[in-house]
Amino acid sequence: MSSIGFLIIGKKGLTSLEFVRHSNTELLNNIKYVVVGTDPNVQNDYSEEVLRFCTQNNIKTYSRSEFSTAKPKAEYLIAIGWKWLIDTENINLIVLHDSLLPKYRGFNPLVTALLEGDTEIGVTAIEAIDKVDAGPIISQKAVEITYPIKIEQAIDEVSILYGEVVEELLSMDLKTVDRTIQDESKASFSLWRNHEDYVIDWSNSAEYIIRMIHAVGYPYQGALTHYKGEEIRVFDAEEVQDPNIVNRVAGKLFSIHKNEAIVVCGKGMVKIKEVKNVRGESFEFKSLRERLESFKKPINTVKELELIKETVENGKISENGKYYHENHKFLNANMSLRSVS
Repeated sequence: MSSIGFLIIGKKGLTSLEFVRHSNTELLNNIKYVVVGTDPNVQNDYSEEVLRFCTQNNIKTYSRSEFSTAKPKAEYLIAIGWKWLIDTENINLIVLHDSLLPKYRGFNPLVTALLEGDTEIGVTAIEAIDKVDAGPIISQKAVEITYPIKIEQAIDEVSILYGEVVEELLSMDLKTVDRTIQDESKASFSLWRNHEDYVIDWSNSAEYIIRMIHAVGYPYQGALTHYKGEEIRVFDAEEVQDPNIVNRVAGKLFSIHKNEAIVVCGKGMVKIKEVKNVRGESFEFKSLRERLESFKKPINTVKELELIKETVENGKISENGKYYHENHKFLNANMSLRSVS
């Protein structure tokens, strides 16, 4: 068998190792080392759990920086959930990707699959080449899902498939195993996401908004909206019956009962069932006559602009000033306030 190193971050990597230990402990002997990644942008990156597993099973570990310096040898590297560039010179790299390639090459494919309402998700093991996620397929497994489904549940489903694929890779002769060339005519791509992609667009349909809320929940930061200027995170919601609103305005609150707010959407209605502030604390809807906004309202009063002018002249940027600058409308300290009503 080949000597194999792993680059691991996240629950899927941990589950893969646990699956192998449960199904065939001896295969762990084929793992020469594990490089453990960390990610501050998720609530749990499972790095501590991976380190603990490796210690318990006598598998050598490296941090990213240690790996770059030590450059330990292995015939193959298998990357699971890895988000960083890998120097593939003199390395046979196998990448496990959260989609049924050639569908959804690129970033966050599992989130994209849930947003798109796919009824089948999966994992593909490919031989890495210069073209992104386009290498020959070594193994591929799929599972059917139904909605509603949260990202944590989807990760659990895919993690089992990861374990099955990793067991196969550790069992086979990677030098001679058959590869399948991807069908380029069926290729599609999933773009990277950042803070703005967590923002709820209430003009979308209730069905899509529910999928979005569930797709970016735990272990991610949650779907984002603003209530009375405060950023809040929505983690759970459900679609409710639409009472045929004539003067429909997306984002307006329709009712609040036991802190479950019903929100008007572009089509349909959503009941928010779990919401927190940015500190992770419980949040309370206190006023019905409000709209949930995608972003903070722009600064448009003389009083607010005078505050910005004062803080700029003092060499400081207020919280409002910071926001205004981020939205590319920052007012120069010398600009006349008369131009704003």
